[in-house]
Amino acid sequence: MLFRSEQEKAVDTEWIISHETVAPGEEVVLSITVNGNTDGFNSYMAKLNVDSAVGVKNAAARMTEFSFVKNLDDATFAGTSYTAGSENVTGDGAVFAVRFVAPTEPGKYMIDFDTLEVYNADMVKLVPKTTAGWIEVLGTTESETEFVHNKKETSAKWVIGRSEEHTSELQSHL
Repeated sequence: MLFRSEQEKAVDTEWIISHETVAPGEEVVLSITVNGNTDGFNSYMAKLNVDSAVGVKNAAARMTEFSFVKNLDDATFAGTSYTAGSENVTGDGAVFAVRFVAPTEPGKYMIDFDTLEVYNADMVKLVPKTTAGWIEVLGTTESETEFVHNKKETSAKWVIGRSEEHTSELQSHL
């Protein structure tokens, strides 16, 4: 818990973790955004529940009004407004972003809020809605075609961009 507060208030604000589709092993940035933030907030602490196959590489604040601390080992991120003073920060947008390393196996890997504590300037705990995100890892897009050449069963030979003389020479080697 970030702060102790006896007061709690449900709000229409939604905290959303984005989602991306990537290639196996690729780095990807997911944004944690706030939408419908008309009441505003002054501080937050978010602990993400990250699929164990996904690596957490780095994180950074996106709202410049907040100081930002991170613990990448347990995917915990916190911010406190230092420019708003005793005021709440309102408006929608990315609060912070996290850089992940996608697994090498194809699939959908969920990332959700384990805990999310949000407070306003009066130290009232706000209870927003939350939406989980994910990283979808695509399978390989290359297809392999196996070609088996058996000299006795070949009925045609293709040589593109060569002279007739060179074609005869190549065919004699088959």
